[in-house]
Amino acid sequence: VGCNWFGANWATPTRPGSARCGAEDPRSLDLIIPVIRRLRAEGYHVVATLQYAEYYTYAATLQQHRDFAALREAGAAVVSGSQGHHAQGFDVNEKGFLHYGLGNFFFGDQTFSQGTLQTFVDRHVFYDGRYLGVDLRTAFIVDNAQPVPMSAAERAALLRKLFQVSGY
Repeated sequence: VGCNWFGANWATPTRPGSARCGAEDPRSLDLIIPVIRRLRAEGYHVVATLQYAEYYTYAATLQQHRDFAALREAGAAVVSGSQGHHAQGFDVNEKGFLHYGLGNFFFGDQTFSQGTLQTFVDRHVFYDGRYLGVDLRTAFIVDNAQPVPMSAAERAALLRKLFQVSGY
């Protein structure tokens, strides 16, 4: 499931567009949380994507922490920030995995700093009715749109930074 916390071009009954997270305020999450709860109650492992505000920092904001955690508390096994032009940190506990921002993947027009050249392709592993975890695949964006896997040293440096800003 997914919604657009920040943006425009909202879908209406007669026009396609992005899904709002909230009925009156797209930032309220009152539309997506009941969907997550219902799907979890039906036995699904929910993966929620959130088009959030764009922050050009490795650390997530306090509001990101609150909103992503609310989706995990509602029952999402994975909450992934799809907005990030800048790679951001993560959080994990027994209820699930949060990745606040995957970074650029196809947006070569916003690669003006190290953090906007770094990206993730998260591979989530489910088996026998359980979420087992995530394989964090890292890459650099080159030639304004081509993800190329990081070297071991580049990967280690990025992960050290993100573990640090994520409180691990």
